[in-house]
Order: sequence, then C-alpha cells, then structure tokens
Amino acid sequence: MRQSKRKRLATNRERIISIVQIILILFMLVLIWKIASHLIDEWRSHSFSRNLQKNVIIMEEPESGAALKDGAAKGNPGDTVASKKEDSKEYVTGNIPASIDFELLREISEDAVAWLYCPDTKINYVIAQAEDNEYYLHRLLDGSSANCGTLFMDYRCNSDFTGYNTVIYGHHMKDESMFASLVEYQEQEYYEEHPMMYLYVPGHRYTLELIAGYITETDDLIYSIPATKKERDAVLENAYRLSNFEAGIIAEEEDRIVTLSTCSYAYDDGRYVVIGRIAE
Repeated sequence: MRQSKRKRLATNRERIISIVQIILILFMLVLIWKIASHLIDEWRSHSFSRNLQKNVIIMEEPESGAALKDGAAKGNPGDTVASKKEDSKEYVTGNIPASIDFELLREISEDAVAWLYCPDTKINYVIAQAEDNEYYLHRLLDGSSANCGTLFMDYRCNSDFTGYNTVIYGHHMKDESMFASLVEYQEQEYYEEHPMMYLYVPGHRYTLELIAGYITETDDLIYSIPATKKERDAVLENAYRLSNFEAGIIAEEEDRIVTLSTCSYAYDDGRYVVIGRIAE
C-alpha cells in the first residue's frame, strides 16, 4: 500500500513538473513570437519608409545644396533619390530635398497630402489624411498593418493647409522614429539646433518656422480647428504662454499654423505639441 501510494505521489509530481514545463515552454514560445513579430513589424515599417524616401524625394543639385557623401554620383534636379542612391549611400545632413514626387505617392494612395522633413532628425515622412483619425494609427500608406502607423492630418483640416490650424499626428516610437523627437523641444538648446522644418505639398515647398512647444492633454485648445483669425489668435496666445522654448517669432496677421502632436510619457494620456507657422 505504501509503495503504491509513493508511486502515485511520484507520478503526480512528475505530471505537475511536466505541466509546469509545458506552460513555461508555451510562455517562452509566445514571448519569442511577440518579439519576432515586433522586430519584423519594425523592419517592415522602416523598409517601407526608406523605399518611399528613395523613390519620391527629389534632391537639389550638389552645387545648390550640400555635397554628396562618400562620392555619391551627381545628378539632375529631376533625378529621384532612388536613381542617385543605387548603392544606398546617404546625403550629408542638411541637404534639403527640392521637392516630392506626389504623383508617385498617390499611385500608392490618394490619401497622401504632404511630406514633412526636419534636418538632423528622423522626421522625413509622408503625411496622409483619411476620413477619420483612426485609420492611419496603425497602417502604412499602402494600407498594410504596422504599429508605427503613418503621420496623418486631422480629418477636419483642409488638406492643402489653407486652414488657420492644421493638426498632424504621429506616434512616439521607442526607436525614436516617427514623431519621437518632438519631445526634445522641451529643451531650448534643441530648439536652437532645429528651429525649422520643411513642409511639402504638391507644387510647393514651405518652411515651417517653429514658434512654440509644450506638454498638454487631448482636450487642449491647440487641437481645435479655428474658423476665424480671432480663434487662431486665442490658440496661439495659449501656446506662447505654455511653450518650453523661446523662439522670438510671432505669427503675423495671415499666417497659417501647423500643430505637430505626439504622445508624451510625462503623465498618463499626455501629449507633446510643436507649433509652427508656414512661410514661403
């Protein structure tokens, strides 16, 4: 009887150990699958962005911009980055794109409305606009699923930036891609190193002169779409008051502003916004 009981106890222990081992193995497999999925998603997203940059960015001639790195071949202003960068060599920092091939972008999606570039940062992306503010949260421009999503314009805004305040959203990714670098504008020194961005729409390249940036919440006045100059001025007055940096630039009478928004991890559901005025 005692031997039989010992055998049963030993068998039960073995079963419990086996079950625990199976659970641990399954847990490890799920963990590996999640990590692999995340890495694949990240790689696919970055690959998509790089391919867009190579094919739609039209650079200035080296004589009118910065020289090319590592002896990359010179080309005509109409050449795309793809033709100039067959060996994947990059341009030196600060060489500003002359224009964007929106015809090619819109072959991928008619939702492509603009392109945003900030020298010395990872911000070099297409901006899309859908019928709501959910579609591009976790989709690339071609509609495929991706955690990083796409920079997108608030569906309430005029796609040609003719409104008083155009709001653009982007994720704060841990690998510092998308709009992650916006939170760096909490420091005056960072602003002084990156005081402007470049905004491209079909037929035009604008300078986006940055005038304010601050941590806020989703119900902040900055997310409103002003219908009048008076309403725009109220938005700006609030932005100047809360800004983390001093730009010394005041929006003029007819200036249109652009608000760039991303998540801030300073507190739950926080946001960081950077506001710029559009200049020719």
